[in-house]
Amino acid sequence: MSKTFRQFKYRLYPNVTQTRALEEMLETHRRLYNECLELRSMAWEQYRTNVNYYDCSRWFARARHRNSFYSRLNSTSAKQTMRRLDKAFA
Repeated sequence: MSKTFRQFKYRLYPNVTQTRALEEMLETHRRLYNECLELRSMAWEQYRTNVNYYDCSRWFARARHRNSFYSRLNSTSAKQTMRRLDKAFA
């Protein structure tokens, strides 16, 4: 018996405030990715040690208290951003 799956596409029509919030979230994820990348690069250049996803995650947990933009991010989406960087290194 074959299962049939339906596919749905949803289109977002955000208003000005929602568009601004989405752009802010995208920029925050970009900065998070780049900061974790810088952390990895600096650790390798200075100490010849590897920084993995778990190290970045611990760093992010502390950085959320200092950075108001990071504190607004959903932790699951932030973890996905850090996992994407870890996967790029693998």
